[in-house]
Amino acid sequence: MSQLFELTWYVEEEMTLGFWRRTREAVGDLVELDSLGRPQITVRDYFQVIGKPQQQVLDDALDLHFRVREKLAGHADMFEQRIRDLNDDPQ
Repeated sequence: MSQLFELTWYVEEEMTLGFWRRTREAVGDLVELDSLGRPQITVRDYFQVIGKPQQQVLDDALDLHFRVREKLAGHADMFEQRIRDLNDDPQ
């Protein structure tokens, strides 16, 4: 049951905040598809991009990632409260 709630939270989070979609869009050309068609970031180490144009792209993507992450904390708290309310419901 907890896995179902976790999946539900993830889907709701993505539909509400677009956490992964927004992060993916922010990294732009730093992502390529692997042989199975899955997106993979091409930068394996931050030091690869220091002093290169990709550094700003990666820095901006990381900034966005952490800003959205802060919003997620509040979203998770609200979701957990809704689950507790469901458990307390006598129906």
